[in-house]
Amino acid sequence: LRSTIDNALQSLPEDISVTLSLREYDGLSYEEIADVLKCPIGTVRSRIHKGREMLDQTFSKYDMSNFEARKL
Repeated sequence: LRSTIDNALQSLPEDISVTLSLREYDGLSYEEIADVLKCPIGTVRSRIHKGREMLDQTFSKYDMSNFEARKL
């Protein structure tokens, strides 16, 4: 299942994938991500929201929500 999650994350557009990785894997705050990526915090929020929606669509094929997948 972990490989499915990693593959789903890698299938996202790079800007969204990097933003989500910094948040979910590295545990950075939105402010820290904005500093690292040198972009407005609103852009970080938007990318994370969009990425989570995209992952929800992927995980729904497995009867699993993005929230459940993040627990793994």
